Amino acid sequence: MSYKFTIDRNLLNQTPAIPSVEVLKRWAQEGKLELVEAEPKNPIREAPVVVEPVQNRFGRGKFHKTTKSSPSAKARFEQMASILFPFRDTHRLNRLEINDVSHLVVHQVSGNKIFITNNKGFIEGGRRESLRNAFGVVAMTPEEAVGMLKGEEGWS
Repeated sequence: MSYKFTIDRNLLNQTPAIPSVEVLKRWAQEGKLELVEAEPKNPIREAPVVVEPVQNRFGRGKFHKTTKSSPSAKARFEQMASILFPFRDTHRLNRLEINDVSHLVVHQVSGNKIFITNNKGFIEGGRRESLRNAFGVVAMTPEEAVGMLKGEEGWS
């Protein structure tokens, strides 16, 4: 079986290195799995830029670039945000919170198997189960991922 995981970028560059992350990196180098760094792209802006004519106050046309947002992408973002930050207004998230949600949306859209992170906000308080039930997103710590692969595949 081929595994494609999304891994939190902070885990890859952490000093001192986390032993389980080093095992995952080694398995990736051996071709046993693929590790994809989580990219905080803006998942709401999935559609291409559209140029629309707009009238200015003198009646002359101007062209403005706008980005059409996918309603499903906005809904997905807001639903995931409400799971990760249940007591926050999803329209008032700070930059770091938006990045957290964006990582998950990009992970889900890409179809990767597991989201690997040490961020307890993805795992604790029933969030892991909620993400799995609502979106099929499986979040694990590096240690859990290594343990799962050792058990399923017998890798050492």
